Amino acid sequence: MNYEVLYRMIFKRRSFHLFKCDIFPLTEEEIAGIYTIYNSITPLIDNIKTEIKIVKAEESGCRVGNEYTIMFYSETKDNYLTNIGYLGEILDLYLVSKNIGTLWYGLGKANEKNYNGLDFVIMMGIAKVSADDFRKDMFRINRKPLDQIWVNDYLPISNIIRFAPSACNNQPWTVENIDSCLHVYRNHKGRMFGILPPKFSFYFTRIDMGIFLAFLEICLKHEGISFEREIFIDDKIVDRFLLAKYYLK
Repeated sequence: MNYEVLYRMIFKRRSFHLFKCDIFPLTEEEIAGIYTIYNSITPLIDNIKTEIKIVKAEESGCRVGNEYTIMFYSETKDNYLTNIGYLGEILDLYLVSKNIGTLWYGLGKANEKNYNGLDFVIMMGIAKVSADDFRKDMFRINRKPLDQIWVNDYLPISNIIRFAPSACNNQPWTVENIDSCLHVYRNHKGRMFGILPPKFSFYFTRIDMGIFLAFLEICLKHEGISFEREIFIDDKIVDRFLLAKYYLK
């Protein structure tokens, strides 16, 4: 996986809430390539089995003008939601590099709740679009100010990772830089959580945190900052949870 390419795609990526643009049919070779890339990604949690299944949009709960939908399935284990968010976001950025637009689609219902013994987690709508349909200026989109998501000693990555996508644009993360160790917190309460019932916000914020950790690690690798990470089991609804520590070298 070329992380420099993924880093550049952070600036290009957008969520296609409606594919109001020309779309170009994906070839069988391109679809096969998506499976190959997904299976090559190193997961956040290495003892959780996952798979994807790519189906026509009309066979899924995601119908926003997309041609296909990627269905994500996983074993139900500790941190499986965060793991899927991490894997899915790396795949997301890879797809952008191939001019394939994406949309994380949280509330779509799957026809297949179980696939090869794995449980359905979330889906992502995709369609191949023109390069001109992607974002031109990432810094113009709505995100929390930096001082609301990062505490102590900014790094070159600080102003980039805040552009990670999240359900309802909740951005449920806070990073504290303490003696060159990044403490990453999941916040259960936020400016928009009230529109989702607690069980749904708890579900989606854990996926969001996996997406955020993917952004964090891609940016650290881009800056040449090596790290060791420690992930904690996130299984309780609390207002603030320490999900991970990144020990910077």
